[in-house]
Amino acid sequence: MKNYLPLITSICLASCSTDSEVKPAEIKPATANFEMPESNEASIATVFQNKSLAAKRYAWSFGDGSTSTDENPTHTYTRTGQYLVKLKAFGERNDSITKSITILPYKIFTHSSTRIGGVYSCKIVTFVKPPGSPLSIHRLADKDITITEQAPDKVLWDSNTLIYSSSSSTSRQLPGGPYHTFGAPTDIRRKTVLAFFYTSGDSAVFLIDELPGHGSIQTYYHGKRRP
Repeated sequence: MKNYLPLITSICLASCSTDSEVKPAEIKPATANFEMPESNEASIATVFQNKSLAAKRYAWSFGDGSTSTDENPTHTYTRTGQYLVKLKAFGERNDSITKSITILPYKIFTHSSTRIGGVYSCKIVTFVKPPGSPLSIHRLADKDITITEQAPDKVLWDSNTLIYSSSSSTSRQLPGGPYHTFGAPTDIRRKTVLAFFYTSGDSAVFLIDELPGHGSIQTYYHGKRRP
């Protein structure tokens, strides 16, 4: 009678050894995460640092209609406000995360050596358009306008009206050179103030825009800063 015990034992050992070595594939779900500053300025690039785990690709939404699929993108906001930034990480299982960023006005004096404070000798022209009447142009007497820098994004116009930096103007160009725009919200008299400061030549154009009734009065101050 043959002894089959060694053969059975060897088969069992081989089978047991195979079962112990074969393991189901480990599923590592993606974990979405990123870092960014809590706030930044308009016209300044924001850097997003991806801290996701086990992800193969990414989809970013910056809250202003712009998107990206880069791993570590940069994005420049052109308008102030609060935006929701969403990152979706794709892996064996997907994950997403949303964070908020506040975009502040561009602080012109922080990023530029140009100083706009001083006294400007201005030539003045007024354009008057009453309701139902033709436009009339009037040359007014020259006047000195004083500009005082109040903060990195604020100036005081003619010691009376506080106006704020507009970030969208930082990339504009005119024949006289780049310029920065300041403005003030419309007050109860429906009057606005806009000022265009050239970064070369110490020249400035101030616009006072009034809307009495359904007409308009626009007064332009073309100024040159005194030495």
